[in-house]
Amino acid sequence: MTSRRAGSGDVAEPVPWARAVDGGVALMVFVQPGASRSSIVGEHDGALRIRVAAPRERGRATAEAVRVIADTVGVSRSAISVERGAVSRHKMLRIGGAALDEVICLVESVVRGGAAR
Repeated sequence: MTSRRAGSGDVAEPVPWARAVDGGVALMVFVQPGASRSSIVGEHDGALRIRVAAPRERGRATAEAVRVIADTVGVSRSAISVERGAVSRHKMLRIGGAALDEVICLVESVVRGGAAR
């Protein structure tokens, strides 16, 4: 993870797993189903790694990953859409109406703090 830029307040440094898109933020995520608890744990090959307690069947792991991101960023689950990878561990999620810097700071604070969601 990267940290905030020195002397720039709440402006987050660019990270490989997040980018601004029209009307929101796109997140590249790597979902690991079958964990003992759901949480964001760091990066994996340029994607945000999310361990989820849900099994990898009938979209349960994807739904749990969306819930973890929604809780972390403070948006409703309906604000998050799966743009790519609905049945893959590698996914691109889109958070509508979110600001890039805010998303990066919130996610990094959870990862640094080790807080489970």
